[in-house]
Formats: sequence, C-alpha cells, structure tokens
Amino acid sequence: MSTVAGLVAELGTPTPQWDDHALVEACLRGSEAAWVAIIDKYARMILAVPLRYRFSMPEAEDIFQAVCVDLIEQLASVREPAALRGWLVRVATHKCLHARRTLGREELTDPVTLGADTVAREPSPERVLADVQQQQLVRDAMTQVSERCRQLLQLLFAGDEKRPYDEVARALGVARNSVSFLRSRCLHRLHRAMRALGFEAPAGPTGPGRSSAPRGTARAE
Repeated sequence: MSTVAGLVAELGTPTPQWDDHALVEACLRGSEAAWVAIIDKYARMILAVPLRYRFSMPEAEDIFQAVCVDLIEQLASVREPAALRGWLVRVATHKCLHARRTLGREELTDPVTLGADTVAREPSPERVLADVQQQQLVRDAMTQVSERCRQLLQLLFAGDEKRPYDEVARALGVARNSVSFLRSRCLHRLHRAMRALGFEAPAGPTGPGRSSAPRGTARAE
C-alpha cells in the first residue's frame, strides 16, 4: 500500500479539509465521499471563474457543472494532485471562453461595443487564474487557524460592509480594546498558514513583520 493510500485508510471518511493528494487517491479508489469532498472544497473557486467573466449565476452554475463532469472523467489524467487547483481553473476558463463563442458573446471584449476602459477591466486568463487560486488558498488557510480566529476574521473581512469593532467585540464576547490585538495575531497566523501552503507575499509598504489583510479582502476599522 502506498504512503498516501495508507494515510487515506487511516483518516477515515474524506472531508474538504483533506489535502489534494489524499482526496485524489480516495477518488481514484472509488470513494463517493471523496468526490463530494473535492467538489465541495473547490466549488466556490470554480464558480468564481465564470462570475469574473460576468456570466449570470445560472450560467455560472452550468459552467460549474461542466467542469465537474470533466473532473470526474479526467481526474486520472491529472498527473500531479498538487496541480489540481490550477487545472480546475484552466478548465473553467476554457469553458467560459467556449461559452462566449457559443452564445455569441465576443462583443464582451469588443472595444467598439464597450469602450477602451471597459475592455481594460476585462480579466485576462492569467489574472483570473492568479486571483481565484489565491482566494482558494485563503479559504484553505482559514481551515488551519483556530475556530476563534476564523470567527474573528470572518466578522472583520467577510462581506462588502465593514463591521465596527464594537459589533465584533460583542459577537466575540471580548473587550473592544482587545479586537485590534486579536486581529493582528489572527492575521499573522493566517499568513503563516498561507505561507505553509505555498503563498509568497509580494513586497509592499507593509514591510516584514506587519499584519495586513490578504489581497482581495476589505479592511475593518
């Protein structure tokens, strides 16, 4: 029995918290629970791709289903489980571009129709790949921090509206003055978990040792 296969046997019922090597191994061994777990793990990431390309939610869900079909049919051909995340994004991107052609939506990138500013905002496949993979990495890293930190970070950064510290403190049952300290400590733990998963933070004005929200999240004051 391989090392991964032995780990799969020891872990029991597959969950989205399993790493991709273990999930892929379990899927290929015929585990229905592993298929459910791997799709649940990456559902938001896959859906993010067509939504970035400005498809409606029903259209995005159709593309999501098509990607899931390809996953089921082609998983055995994914040579390296660590590359699964990128493979899923590339398949979803291909489905989006194909759907545009099929639906006659080339005008979405036509500068005559939309104007240069709108075209400039249209995401490139490379930008979509980088963005949705980082978003997924943040979600994976969130599973590695404590429940208290997950709750705090979700209160501070989930959604478009900023939550005041008074509201966050009440939800957590802590003093308002402690929220800033907890925020800094939990962001540090999240960044450490992200680095362990392969994230390399770009150099920026925050500098070494500073705690800032991962790119794409809102700041709470």
